[in-house]
Amino acid sequence: MDGHSHAFAVFGAVPQSIVYNNGRCLAARILLDGACKRVSLFSGFLSRYPIRDRYGRLGKGSDKGKIEG
Repeated sequence: MDGHSHAFAVFGAVPQSIVYNNGRCLAARILLDGACKRVSLFSGFLSRYPIRDRYGRLGKGSDKGKIEG
């Protein structure tokens, strides 16, 4: 969470959404539809920043669009 906060300060903005490649440390459980049950630390972080968190499925690079070309 500190890395995110520092990056937001450096760039001077907060992104609208973030796609996480491996959300195991952020989400206690990722459901099949991409929704998740977040860990409490990450839920507290998201309550301070209006970010839409999304999670790519493991082994499915196509979930992240053209990021991994």
